[in-house]
Amino acid sequence: MSGDRIFCVRHFESVSNRGVATNDPFAIELSEHGRLAAVEFARSWEVIPDLIISSPMPRALESSRPYAHRFNARVEIWREAMEFHYLIFSGPTTPQMRSQRLSEFWGQGDIYAKDFGMESFDEFYSRVRVFLQRLRSISDDANIVVFTHGFLLQAILYQLENGFPESSSLVMKEIHERCFLRPIGNGEVIVFDKSELFGI
Repeated sequence: MSGDRIFCVRHFESVSNRGVATNDPFAIELSEHGRLAAVEFARSWEVIPDLIISSPMPRALESSRPYAHRFNARVEIWREAMEFHYLIFSGPTTPQMRSQRLSEFWGQGDIYAKDFGMESFDEFYSRVRVFLQRLRSISDDANIVVFTHGFLLQAILYQLENGFPESSSLVMKEIHERCFLRPIGNGEVIVFDKSELFGI
C-alpha cells in the first residue's frame, strides 16, 4: 500500500443521525448501530496505519478506537479535524427541531455569522486550510487515517477540486449544497494523495 495517500473516514452513525434529541453538538456520541459498525470496520478494513488522527468530538473518537485497538496504534487528536460548530441550541433538540434555524443561517450566506463562543464559516474554512497544511507536512512514507466529519470532508473536497479558493459567501453556499448533491455517508472513506495538497 502506497504511503502517500490519506484516508479520511466519516464517523459512523451518531445518535443525532438517528434522530435522537441531543444537547451539545460537540458531545454527540455514536448510536449502538454506529458502535457496531465501527467494530466491523476495524475487523474488515485492511489498511495498516502509520498514523491515526481523530477529531476531538466523541462520535469521531469512538469511531477510531476499535480500528486503533486492532493495530495497537495511538490516536492523535487534532482540533483541526473537528466538525463545523457554529450554532447553540437551547435544551435537547432533534435535527428536525434545528432545521428552521439552520435554514436561516445558511440562507443568509454570512461567512462571519456565529453564536457566541462558536466558529464562523470563515474561521472554519481557515481551519480546514491549516488541517491540510498539517497533513502535507507529515512524512511521505506514512499511511495516514483520519476519523472526522461530513461537512469538513465536503470542504476538503471542494478545496481540492477548485484550487483552494478564498473564503466567500459563494464558497459557503457551494460547500453546503455539496452535502445534498454529493452526500458522504457514515463510515464512508474518502482517499486523496498528499501530492494534491501542494497547491494550498
